[in-house]
Order: sequence, then C-alpha cells, then structure tokens
Amino acid sequence: MLRSFSTLQNGIERVMDTNDVLANNMANINTYGYKQSKVLFKDIQEVEIKKLQQQQGFDPTEQQGAQTAGRLSLGPAVSQMIIDFSKGDYITTNNKLDFAINGDGFFCVQGANNEELYTRKGNFVINSQGILTTTDGLAIVNRDTNGPIRMQMDNRNPENIVIQKDGLINYGKEQIGHLKVVDFTNKDVLSQADGANFRNNGGAPTLMRNPEIMQGALETSNANAIGTMLKSIEASRSYESMMGVVQQTSDTLQKVINQTGKF
Repeated sequence: MLRSFSTLQNGIERVMDTNDVLANNMANINTYGYKQSKVLFKDIQEVEIKKLQQQQGFDPTEQQGAQTAGRLSLGPAVSQMIIDFSKGDYITTNNKLDFAINGDGFFCVQGANNEELYTRKGNFVINSQGILTTTDGLAIVNRDTNGPIRMQMDNRNPENIVIQKDGLINYGKEQIGHLKVVDFTNKDVLSQADGANFRNNGGAPTLMRNPEIMQGALETSNANAIGTMLKSIEASRSYESMMGVVQQTSDTLQKVINQTGKF
C-alpha cells in the first residue's frame, strides 16, 4: 500500500511537470517564432532496476539462464524535454522591419556576454543607437562582421529599406548589413533560452548562404491554443483522478490502522 502512495506521487509530479510545460506554451501563443515544448516520460521501473543491478554488480547480458519474475511499474519519470521545431503559420504585416524565414534556419542574435543565440522571431526594430535589434533588445548579428547591424536612419525613411532573399539589407543602393542565418543538422542540441530564443549546447551551426527571407512577414507560434487547452484539461482531470485515489488509499490505510488497534 505504501508503494502505491509512491507510485501516485510520481504520477502527480509528472502531471504537474506537464502542466508547467503547457502553461509556458499557452503563455507564448502570441509570441512570433515560438516553438512549443513537449515532455516525454518513461517507466521509472526500468531506471530503478538498472540502478539496482549495477549496484549489485549484476549484468543481465551475461546471465544466460536468468529469468524475469515479472514487471512492476513504479510510475513515470521524465525522460526528456523536447522542442517541437515544426513551422508556424506565416502572416503578412507589410512592416519593412518584419522578417520571416521560408524554410529551415534561424536568425542569429547577440545574447548576454556576446553569446550567440538563435531565433525565428523576426519582428525587429532599430534602437536609439541605430542598431537593428529584437523587440527584447538583442542585437541582430551581421553575417559579414559577426557584430551588430548598424542602421543609421537619421533623416531616412525606414520604408525604403529593402532586403534581398539571402538576407542582404539595402537602403537604396547602399548595403547596410547582412542577416546571419544558420541551421543545425541535429536540432536536439538547441535548448530554450527564453521566449523564442534558443541556445546551442555543443552543436555546429551551418551558415546558410542562400536562405529565403521574406520581408513584411512573420512566422507565428506553432503552439495551438485549442490543442494546448485540451491537453491542459486532460492533465487536470488526471490530477483530480489520482488525488481521488490518494484519498481512497489513505482512508483504507486508516481503517487498517484502526482495526489493528482493536486487537
């Protein structure tokens, strides 16, 4: 019976993990370029048995005659958090500083301590220093210099800014900068830094020489509001169901204790 409490505890904690992920996805429904997160679970039994076998020096691969008595689940454990990099929808804004990548790739931005971060959130602005940045204030990386893109717009009309498909930014005949766009063969090396920005954890980004950049367009979040709400309701029902079992188990245990005390 005590084991059932442990199993229920694991299940309740995993539901809470799921709700945290869903809540973050829901909060970023309207964040351009956001990629929803998902949590994957595995049977905690396999983890614990493997750990126990290693502690006892037992290698099942070397025990030809070993037999398994059966399987007993102790509840789920978090296997990994994954990011769904599927594309969102594209919307037309006609804003000259809104950009979207048609296909694979990420815009490069400068994070804290000049750390290069990656995003598909393309609603850029020009700050007071004339630097092209994200709405969060992170400088967009210039492909040619690996520094910020400086766009001195004094007495200039931003409506005259034109970007070529490969990311080259022009103002009339003047070349202002070049958007740095990279991609990753294995996107599992990326983790969420904040919002729609991602951090590289040891991968090797590939510079895209010929990306297809769309000006006056943005990519929306790939988190679906209705789908996320339905999953959240399902998780809440699972939580309520498990809490009901906890209460029933607690009542049964209390009855056992009361009955035992009579003898």
